[in-house]
This record gives sequence, C-alpha cells and structure tokens, in this order.
Amino acid sequence: MAGFLTAVVAVGTSASVNFGSVGLLSATAGPMLPAAASLGSEGTLDIAGIQQRQNADLSLTGTGTLTAQVSQIYNTAAALSGSGAVSATAVNPFTPFTDIDVNYTNQPTPAGTSGVYVTLYGAGANGNSGPGSNTNASGGSGGRGGSKVGRSFIDVSLLGPTYSVTKGASNGAASTFSSGGISLSAGATATQSGITGMTLANGSSASGSNTSGAGSGGGHGANVNSNGNWSGGKTLGGNTSGGDGNTMGGDGGDGGGSSSGSANHSGPGTAGAVPGGGGGGGAATISSVGGSNGGAGGAGRTKLEWV
Repeated sequence: MAGFLTAVVAVGTSASVNFGSVGLLSATAGPMLPAAASLGSEGTLDIAGIQQRQNADLSLTGTGTLTAQVSQIYNTAAALSGSGAVSATAVNPFTPFTDIDVNYTNQPTPAGTSGVYVTLYGAGANGNSGPGSNTNASGGSGGRGGSKVGRSFIDVSLLGPTYSVTKGASNGAASTFSSGGISLSAGATATQSGITGMTLANGSSASGSNTSGAGSGGGHGANVNSNGNWSGGKTLGGNTSGGDGNTMGGDGGDGGGSSSGSANHSGPGTAGAVPGGGGGGGAATISSVGGSNGGAGGAGRTKLEWV
C-alpha cells in the first residue's frame, strides 16, 4: 500500500493538585492536548500510537496535606501500515521578531528564542567648525565615521536572563549590546568581550572612504588666505562600500566652502549620512568672529533579530 503520514505534535503544560484536611483524595488528570494526523493516497493509517496525555493518580489516607505536581507524558510514536513515509514535526511556539534603534536596560531575554543576530553602528563624529582669522586660515577637519559590529549570531546558550542595548545617538557615541558575560560596542572602534567571532570594522578618519561597510569620514572645510580668497578648496566626504550586505555605514559629509571666490561665500560642512557617517568640516573665514560650523555626524543604529 502506498501513502504518507504527517503528524503535528503540540506543546503541553503542567498542572498541580492540592489537598488539606482529613480524608481521602483521589484525582486523575484526563487526556490533554490535541493531535492531528492525516494520510494521503492509499494505505492504512494507525494513529493509536500518537498519544499526548497527562495522567496522575493521587491519594492520601489519614490527616495531612498533599501537594503533587502532575508530570507530562508525551508519546509521539506514529505508525503507517503499508509502504510510504512518515514524519512528525514539533511546533516551536516562538515567533521571530526584530527590534531596530531601541534602548533597553535589563530587558528579559525572550522566552523560546534560539538566539539573536546583532548589528551595531556607532554614531559618526561631528565635523569641526572653520576658524575665523585675519590671516591665513585652514578650514575645519571632518569627523570620523562610526565603527560597526556586523550582523553576527549569538546562541541563546551564551545569553543571560536579560540583555541591554543602546543606540549611539550623535557625535561619536557608541552603540552597545550586552547580555550575561557578553559585551559588544561600536564606538570610535569596534570591540567584543566574552565572545569571539563577531564581525568588527572601524570607521574611517576625516575624508577617508570605508571599504568594510563602516562609516566614512567627513570632508575638510575650505581654507582662506589673508586677502580673503580661497587658498585651498574643500574636500568631499568619503564613500562607504563593502561589508556584509546588511546595512551599510553612511558616507561622510562634505567640507564647507568652495574651491574659489570670496571668503564671504564660505559655508558649513554637511551632515554625515545615517548610520555613522562623519560630519563635514566648516570652511574658514576671514573674520574675528568665527568661521562656518562643521556638519553633524550621522546617528548610529542598532538591530536585533530574535529567532
């Protein structure tokens, strides 16, 4: 005979029975939890072996208190008469979910999880403002790009009962994750403690491009001379490439100013891209008041994928 059997095994619970005072207690917990079985094509299906029950016979004679925990009995044997294939699947009640850019302290580790994929990007540093001067002056330097912990899996056996996560919000602040004895950080540099094998990459310095998927550096602001003319043009922010194909670090912001013209047309650096791009530096200005502002670094990012 030909056919196949599939059976889904549900997950059970426990029960307790309490008795106090004088007398006799006899209790039986009846069959619990459903089971589904099906046979496709021809064949003989025997489901007598598919059992999920919780039975307990408890008794007390005399004076006292009885407390008993009912044990669980799972018999998942399935039989098929004739030729064919039989399979059984245990259903995992955990539903995977993802948290992005959250800040938790001692959050309970999700019950039923098998582990978590962690991705961290630190915030890019702000670009420096250009100076004001009555003589030659250089524009502000760009900010450093944020580092990253690339998408890396941590098994539940390595996690503690709680975890903490922080997003680096601005100006070089680190994004972090910790649980049990594990600590991960993406700040000025990427670090790991209590675990090995994480994907780590540092951000680039001013004007530098990053080929590892971390944040790139911001560009340098334009320079001026004592005649009020540009003596050196701005530089562009670096570009990010490479990495693990998950989230890419941000490009650096461009430096302020231009390559020619009057100091009165100087300008601020542009902001670094999210996540973790360094801010561009501001252009210098012939002035006793001050030059142009540097651009803000791109905010960091956190991503936790619970599976």
